[in-house]
Amino acid sequence: MSVSQPVLAVTVFGRDYQFKVPQGQQTQLQQLADSLNEKLSVLHSQSPLSSRDQLLVLTTLNTLLELSQLQQQSAQAQRSISNLLQQISGQLKPA
Repeated sequence: MSVSQPVLAVTVFGRDYQFKVPQGQQTQLQQLADSLNEKLSVLHSQSPLSSRDQLLVLTTLNTLLELSQLQQQSAQAQRSISNLLQQISGQLKPA
């Protein structure tokens, strides 16, 4: 007997959606939907004549740009840590 996944109901920019979500991720996904609504509201106030689809696409692109920048920063931080660990390792080796 399989356990069914919980269903999360969210409203995004005035439309209701229901998604099956993995157990324990309902709160996180609700918070993401809330964040998306905030971004859409800000963009809508800046561009009130834009269509719903334009606002959704622009918000998606802006969010993906933010994600890409964070991924680049994370990769740079990982390279820096790796370099530091190599330096420390080199200094700890007996002569």
